[in-house]
Amino acid sequence: MRVPSPFRGLLVEGSQRKRRKIKVLSLIGSLLVTFSLLSCQRPTPPPKVTTTISGRVTDAETGKPIAGAIVSTEPATQQVATGDDGRFLLEAGIEAAKTYKVNASKEGYFSNYATVKTVEGENRLADIQLSRRIAGISGTVTDATTGEPIPGVLITTDPISQNVTTDSNGRYVLDNLTKDIEYRVTASKEGYETVTITVKVIEDKKYQRGDIQLKRAEPKLGVSPDSLYFRKGQTSRLLTIRNDGTGVLEWSMDYPTWVSVSKRHGTTTQQDQVTVSVNRSAMPSGLYSGELTIRSNGGDKVVGITVERPQLSVDVKELDFGTSVDTLYFNISNSGTGSLDWTISEEIDWLRIDPDRGSATDEEARISVTVTRLGLRAGSYTGQIKVSSDGGDATIKVTLEVPQPDTEILSGPSEGEEVTALPVVFTFGGIGIEGPVQFSWRLNAGGTSGTWSDWSDEDEARLEDLDESALVGSYVFEVRSRSSAGDVDLTPAQRRFTVNAISGPSLMFSPRSLTVSPGSDFEIAIVVDEVSDLMLLHLVVGFNPSALEYITVDPEKDFLTKAGGSLVWPTPRIDTVKGIIDINAGVALSDPPGVSGTGILGRLKFRAKGPGISTVEFKGGSELRDHTNADITVRQMLGCEVVIE
Repeated sequence: MRVPSPFRGLLVEGSQRKRRKIKVLSLIGSLLVTFSLLSCQRPTPPPKVTTTISGRVTDAETGKPIAGAIVSTEPATQQVATGDDGRFLLEAGIEAAKTYKVNASKEGYFSNYATVKTVEGENRLADIQLSRRIAGISGTVTDATTGEPIPGVLITTDPISQNVTTDSNGRYVLDNLTKDIEYRVTASKEGYETVTITVKVIEDKKYQRGDIQLKRAEPKLGVSPDSLYFRKGQTSRLLTIRNDGTGVLEWSMDYPTWVSVSKRHGTTTQQDQVTVSVNRSAMPSGLYSGELTIRSNGGDKVVGITVERPQLSVDVKELDFGTSVDTLYFNISNSGTGSLDWTISEEIDWLRIDPDRGSATDEEARISVTVTRLGLRAGSYTGQIKVSSDGGDATIKVTLEVPQPDTEILSGPSEGEEVTALPVVFTFGGIGIEGPVQFSWRLNAGGTSGTWSDWSDEDEARLEDLDESALVGSYVFEVRSRSSAGDVDLTPAQRRFTVNAISGPSLMFSPRSLTVSPGSDFEIAIVVDEVSDLMLLHLVVGFNPSALEYITVDPEKDFLTKAGGSLVWPTPRIDTVKGIIDINAGVALSDPPGVSGTGILGRLKFRAKGPGISTVEFKGGSELRDHTNADITVRQMLGCEVVIE
């Protein structure tokens, strides 16, 4: 220790003094230093004085600490439990100069206490010893049937005290048990059923009687579940084999060939678990159940096995749509068990299926199959529908005929009818054709075939300016159809008729209209209709000279000379500037003197100049006379329109 300088000289000068004086001087120095430091600080209050009671609880016989003993006081202050070392401390509410009764208690022990008088600011000790409650159980274990004692039986208790074994006379003794405790005493031995009895220890240092009878063990077979149902997709299930009796159960199994087990035989005192599996592919067709037989020394059991095994059934093998059917149906059903999941597939562009997937249990699924011939060429078509399922597969053949297009005339003159008014109108339609239809028609006259019209979706033909049949013969109207795939009706529909629509006597040109191309030559017939006694004629024909170039006009002798007379046909006068053709002609020495009927008087030839329109027509001054030189009244004079394009 370093001594402050004021005392260092004193220590040197007093080196010869006794050691006791040196210690006194050192103490004085330390006190002076301490005093000088304390004089600079605030005074500290005195520490708080507490009064407590502490102690230890121990076993009166062994002296070992008792943990978990409950310690309390009278008068009541606080309650605490002893630690593992048996110690406790009471401080809350403990008052000084007061007498307390300190109590200690623990299950299995007699309670005890200590009396303590407290002193202010001091801890008072209160050690307490507890004595055990000591008692016992004794008895004999015998055979319940014969009454004979059974040696070697294991005896156990709950609460646990000790395990003992019966002697050769079947006797057992359980010592050092606790009074007022109810014990469950269990006796067990192989070959016997385990038995448990309840014995309550009532008095200290006295044995309670606990005789036990044991029955010989009898195994009893139990199975759960009592049946096995394998759902779709499920191949394995767990089966529990129980010993509901006593002793050892010995068991074995028999089962169908499509069943397999993880364990075929075994022994158990409680239970065994066996995995049972089924192989659906090994099951005979139409079989959905079986039995598993368990045989044992505790009885036999039969466990039913049901397998959810769907089976696809389709009611048709072929669907024939022929030439006109659009939709047919077939049914899918489940002839097995459980739920059948199915899908339908096809690679046919002209076929549609609804629905194409689903499930079936007890009810049939109705499937519609619709075909479309739209865009298909005429001919035969085949395909295949495949039905796939978890209960098998099936195929259905599909056949379809696409016929050649056919055409029918819906309205217009009937076959052989004489038409007395123009225009003639025909309507028509296609037969057995899906989708858009186009038509082309032509008009044949007097055995001469006309030209087919361009293909069009128009289903009507309007025929105007037709020549009289007396002039050109019968007409034959033909019409044909074409499908969207390009197939054409090879046998067009046709209708024959005649025209007598003009009341005579009349003058006209044939044809009544025509279209020509520039630079082409064409011919127009001059026709007289329903005339009587024609002898002389004067015809003035006009045309557009800017569109048409006149070539010639030639008489048609057949009609004018049919009565046997001779034809007089002077050269016509032609004005190419104005477009006028002046024709004079007559019949001489005929018998009868004039000609009657309808016929061609002559033929005009022109050359088309360029695009445009020209009407070839009868002008004023045109007249007909009979053999008496009298005028023949002409009711109509019909021209011809020429289109140049």
